[in-house]
This record gives sequence, C-alpha cells and structure tokens, in this order.
Amino acid sequence: LFTIAAIGVMVYMDYQQQQQQQQQYHGTGSGSRGQRRYVNRSFELQGYKPAESASALCSICQYEISETQRYTLSCKHSFHDDCIMAWISNKLECPNCRKKL
Repeated sequence: LFTIAAIGVMVYMDYQQQQQQQQQYHGTGSGSRGQRRYVNRSFELQGYKPAESASALCSICQYEISETQRYTLSCKHSFHDDCIMAWISNKLECPNCRKKL
C-alpha cells in the first residue's frame, strides 16, 4: 500500500513539473501580441478550428496544443502561437514542410 501511494505521489509530482515547464515555455508576454497582428496580416495565420484534431502536438516544442494556443499556417500545419512566432522570427518558412511564408 505504501509503494502504491509513493508511486502516485511521484507521478503527480512529475505531472506538476511538466505543467510548470510548459507554462514557463509558453509564458505570456506583451511583445507577442503585436508580432501576432503583424504575422496575421502578412502570413495568413488562422485561429484554432474546433473541428480539427483536438489532441494535436506542436512539432516545435512537442507539447499538446490547446484551443487558445493553436495557430495554423496557410499550409495547414498547426503550432503554439508563441512557438511559431519565435520560429518565424528566424526563418520565414513552415517548420514541417518548409513552405515559404
């Protein structure tokens, strides 16, 4: 019984650590909003569409994409908002298919 409880505590602590790392990685910042507006106009990003896969993973950071974090490029590949903003600040192409934006 003690072993089961100890395993449960370890799993919970690992889950909490992953959540904390994800929140730090996808922290909110005022700079991303202005950049997002520019990218929306220039690269035709599309917001989250509920009909699409609900459990998609961002191929940049490998974390699950939630409704509020998902952005889809014109090539139909989806990423976290912050991940794709950081990516296109260095390369103006899709990280998956390399289509020019």
